[in-house]
Amino acid sequence: MGKINTSTIKSFVIESGFRCAKDAIEPLRESIEKYAMSVVEKAKEAAKEAKRKTIMGEDIAKALESENDEDEDEDLDDDSDNEG
Repeated sequence: MGKINTSTIKSFVIESGFRCAKDAIEPLRESIEKYAMSVVEKAKEAAKEAKRKTIMGEDIAKALESENDEDEDEDLDDDSDNEG
């Protein structure tokens, strides 16, 4: 079982106006945890670059910006694959 509890997963889905089937909980948990770990790893790198051992809000912001940039790059790659 993952680190994020089932009620938290369900609350994310319920806030979106939907219900969550039992078979959707584990894949969603895995996706959330994978994303969170990716952000933490990038934030750690930002903290290391700043010669700190503490992750600060600015490191998280930089990590999220990096995640968004990667998502945009993937979207562009997907679009170019569909052309021609």
